[in-house]
Amino acid sequence: MQWALKSMREATPDGGLFNDESLKSFRAMYDQELVQTLAGKGLGLSAEIARQLKTLSGLPSTLAETGR
Repeated sequence: MQWALKSMREATPDGGLFNDESLKSFRAMYDQELVQTLAGKGLGLSAEIARQLKTLSGLPSTLAETGR
C-alpha cells in the first residue's frame, strides 16, 4: 500500500503556493500513518473477491461463506 500511495504522490505535479520541504515531510508522515491505518483494517476486498469467485464458479465455497 505504501508503494501505491508513493506512486500516486509522484504522479501528481509539484507546484503551487505550498511547495516546500516541510510540506513534503508532513505528507510523508501523513502517508505513513494512512498506510498503517489501512494495513490494520484492510481494504475489505477479500470477502468481495470470494463472493464474486463463488458466483462465477457456481460452486459453494467455505471461504466465501465465512468472509475470511
